[in-house]
Amino acid sequence: MDSEVGLLSHLEVLHIQLNRLDGSIPPEV
Repeated sequence: MDSEVGLLSHLEVLHIQLNRLDGSIPPEV
């Protein structure tokens, strides 16, 4: 199972959301 891939993708999404909330770092799309 690709549990690691799912976890990494989830962490990446959270990281992007945090960047958006911060506003100083542009979100990576």
